[in-house]
Amino acid sequence: MWKKVLCCLLAPFAAAASDLLWQADFSSPAMQEMVRKCPGASIIQDFEHNHILRIKVSPGDTGRHFVEIPLDFQKWKMDGLQVEIQGEVKMTHVARHPKSKWEGVQFRLLFPYEGAVHDPRILYGNKVPYFGTTEWFLAGNKIHLFHGVTKGKLSLGLNNVSGEIQFRNIRILKAGKALVSTLKQNPVPQARYTREFPVRRGVMSPFVPREEDFAELRRWGANLIRWQLNVGTRRNVAECVTLLDRYLDQVEKALALSEKYGIKLVIDLHAGGGLPLLMGTKEGRDAVIAFWRKTVKRFQGHPALWGYDILNEPHSRVLSPGDPAYPEFAGKIIQTIRELDPETPIIVEPEGLGGEEMLEYLPIYPYPNIFYSVHIYFPGEITHQLDRTKKQYLSYPGGKFNKQALRERLERKVRPFQVKTGAKIFVGEFGCVRWAPGADELLRDMISLFEEYGWTWCFHAFRESDVWSVEHNEDPMDRERKTGMTKRKRVLLDAFQKNRTEKRIFTEKGK
Repeated sequence: MWKKVLCCLLAPFAAAASDLLWQADFSSPAMQEMVRKCPGASIIQDFEHNHILRIKVSPGDTGRHFVEIPLDFQKWKMDGLQVEIQGEVKMTHVARHPKSKWEGVQFRLLFPYEGAVHDPRILYGNKVPYFGTTEWFLAGNKIHLFHGVTKGKLSLGLNNVSGEIQFRNIRILKAGKALVSTLKQNPVPQARYTREFPVRRGVMSPFVPREEDFAELRRWGANLIRWQLNVGTRRNVAECVTLLDRYLDQVEKALALSEKYGIKLVIDLHAGGGLPLLMGTKEGRDAVIAFWRKTVKRFQGHPALWGYDILNEPHSRVLSPGDPAYPEFAGKIIQTIRELDPETPIIVEPEGLGGEEMLEYLPIYPYPNIFYSVHIYFPGEITHQLDRTKKQYLSYPGGKFNKQALRERLERKVRPFQVKTGAKIFVGEFGCVRWAPGADELLRDMISLFEEYGWTWCFHAFRESDVWSVEHNEDPMDRERKTGMTKRKRVLLDAFQKNRTEKRIFTEKGK
């Protein structure tokens, strides 16, 4: 099976020699010195005299077995470019990481950005093996090197798993022009809105409409729900399309319940594990366009419909050379929707999984009522403590993480975009694992900043995974929903009270 898959992986990464920016030379003395610092690492040669980095880890010998190669982005004129990092990988009896497929095999680019370490994975995608025994296969990832980032490093090896891994032909290719920051244009383009949009406060939820859920949200005071159509991992685009078509019947039921209980609904194309298919193939991109055309024709004008969230957490790492950059693809989706529906808000997220780092590289699209969306999971060290078995968890506030740190984070990227372009901001997701000490304080601080800035927001998530649920207690092993109050639920209920107050004010104004 793997042989068929791995052969198919080679084709998308072909590139002209003129695109080559850098290549690892495992025969050089400098590289061999780096290799000597890593236990179990060595340089070997194959029958074609290619120099190969090999790392062997015995069973039970856990720990970090990485070779780290420093990179000078300025020297090789990579600063600000979109680059493709490639490498051929071969594995022999590589064990599966006990907690995450992302943490066993290490093929990463690390570089400092905004006070943290940015670490996009090169070994990524549903078709790429993460453990086991394979023949040689090619892995790659398209990455935007931010302006001003001058240095980084490649990390190659194994983390807390045993086995043998080999790397060869590691190289960096030019994959596209540097993205242009909207905020550095002169003049800065301005977003347009045809009417006033009061701040809305709500939740994100799964895709099965249950009347008791809508009734509960009405009691809580929420007035918005981001309704995810989660494609998940699928074998092909046809399976994605079939599933999405089936979901539209669920959307119809959800809109009816939303109208009944006075809640507005956002339709969220939540590609999930299907992103490499829906964004990373022409067939998939065509299917996304067709999906939105079909969806808008069916639901345009529904009194409970608030917006179209065109693609959840897009990422350029699923793209191949020659594919359109995400801002271009998003523009085609937006144009398709606006040809049918000139008014309903359209929600667009930046690539990089909706993180605020790439927000400024989204254009201000020449259509009215576009909301620009970010997903806020900060600090990730606290919000994503996903191991239920740990004896102790990081708490909030603590150390360098507090409300001021949150403010500084949001005011570095999101607030300037909002203020300079006049764009309306939609926080499509934010949350924290329920067992993190101080999770309620973190949620309260987040929401208070969203309110200060005038952003519409949806909490992640309502009756989806118990990991984020405010209806579960703080014990990670207790997966039963409770009928009583938790501190985190109290934070949401307090925030939702503003929906009732503002609804009365708008009613009195006749709006």
